[in-house]
Amino acid sequence: MRDVKCLYLEDDKEAFDRNSRSLRVWWKKVLRGHIEFEHVDTIDGAIDKLETPEGTYDVFISDILFPPVYTPDEKDKSKHDPRFDAIQAASKKEKLLVVGLSIGKEPHYRFAEQATNAGANLFHYAGEVFPAAGRFCQEVYDLLVQKGIVEDATPLEFDKDDPRVSYIVNEIGEAKLKALYKQVLPGDAPVERMTATYLAPGMSGAFVVRMEAEMTRLPAVTHLVKVSTNKKRLADEVAKCPTGGPYAARLTVNYHKEVAAVEEWYGIGAVFEKGTVPFKEWLLTERTDAEIAGVLQLLFMEGGLREGYGRDIGDPENPMRAVEALWPSLSRQARIMEAIDQLGDAAAAASLGGLGDWEAISRTLRDYLTAQQVGKRSPGSTPRKSFLCKCHGDLHTRNIVVTTGGPAVPTIVDWPEFDTYHWATDYARLLADLLLAAYDTGVRSYEWGHLAEWRDIASKAVGLEELPVTDICHDKSTIRAANWMIKNLSLVCPAVQEHSALASRLWEFQLAISVELMRGAYRVDLTGPKRVFGLAGAYDAMKAAEASLCA
Repeated sequence: MRDVKCLYLEDDKEAFDRNSRSLRVWWKKVLRGHIEFEHVDTIDGAIDKLETPEGTYDVFISDILFPPVYTPDEKDKSKHDPRFDAIQAASKKEKLLVVGLSIGKEPHYRFAEQATNAGANLFHYAGEVFPAAGRFCQEVYDLLVQKGIVEDATPLEFDKDDPRVSYIVNEIGEAKLKALYKQVLPGDAPVERMTATYLAPGMSGAFVVRMEAEMTRLPAVTHLVKVSTNKKRLADEVAKCPTGGPYAARLTVNYHKEVAAVEEWYGIGAVFEKGTVPFKEWLLTERTDAEIAGVLQLLFMEGGLREGYGRDIGDPENPMRAVEALWPSLSRQARIMEAIDQLGDAAAAASLGGLGDWEAISRTLRDYLTAQQVGKRSPGSTPRKSFLCKCHGDLHTRNIVVTTGGPAVPTIVDWPEFDTYHWATDYARLLADLLLAAYDTGVRSYEWGHLAEWRDIASKAVGLEELPVTDICHDKSTIRAANWMIKNLSLVCPAVQEHSALASRLWEFQLAISVELMRGAYRVDLTGPKRVFGLAGAYDAMKAAEASLCA
């Protein structure tokens, strides 16, 4: 990287010598570059130098007087440290990073606010001995990169032939992604090289990548990094991700508590195992019954999600029927309705194999979406209370990653929806996703002739019948995973642990599957035939739920 020139306003020459010496050493240590300081001890002198054409600087640092000119109880708030005038003058220059620096026993309560209002890009309280000079240098450097004043020379490697990671890097920008990751990295060691690998899709609008950093004289480290323009969603995920409770540490992602910020992008990260792939990708390689059982056992049992399924936490004074607890949100209802309208002609077209029962499918699904009606059963005729418990809330094959460098261990990478839901929510969503997105991927998913086969498989799953795994069976690993879930429903979900409870609540599980298959109809990552299957399978599951209710 090129040398950086800094104008430093500080009236105390001894303080300037001490701080600039420390910063120069740390700049070279952390960034392997040189920062040149020019000292000015008056505000007018600083403004003059900033306005002189030959006074070209990359950084302007202004010490802020301590204690301040006024005290908090003074009535005249117009009084202010005149050094904010210098900050304001500096902020008008386009290619200049403006920093407010306060050094003293404790920070003044308004310094950060005043410096920001005056136009500073960064405010830093250093304390009396500047203990975090390395981190400060990194922050200054990252902001220089973001403002386009210097170019980050740290190499970022990624597979340019993989459109998934290439799109992420191009969308965020290399400089911003590197700056976000550096905020996640601990310590001040120089980073020699970074590597980005696609890991999984995150919540709406988020990217999930695996980042590896090679650092000077330290072992390489690997992190899961989630990047989004929605700071609140990332903060909610950090807050909601259960840590230190009943769930095993391996199941959850232990995010750093602070949300990194680079202009319009925000990021969270956590130390992560290097050899991990999405669950769907893991299933693409044929797995044995034992391997799949091991992963699902860890996902649900032994400190897994079952820890939240075991206690009914619904309000006894305001019970919720299952038809209401499983009812999609208004936005999802609207998207399902739109999918029914869009896919109707294709679903009924004789040239595509035609669904002879399309009219019944459309009418039955609309009845539930508009009136919570299950077939011919009105909502008021269904059992009054359902079992509500702690669930992940968005459990599908893209939110689960599995280690590949040893025993297969699952981790859930997306937690912002963690909350109280109907007992079948997680189980139904994952099982439906296995059928919609993991079974018959590739060319077969585009072929309308497989609709009857897909419906038959879904109907068996809804009826808790084991699916056959034969030599001609496609995607055997997906079928094995579905079979484990079918076989272990009562073991994983305590709401139906007793045989009598399973008999009386089976319709709820079937309704939950119906809702999740419906949601598949508007998924842009699925092919047309698979989206139509989502609606047809949802109808079959709804009719099964109606039959179980009437049994």
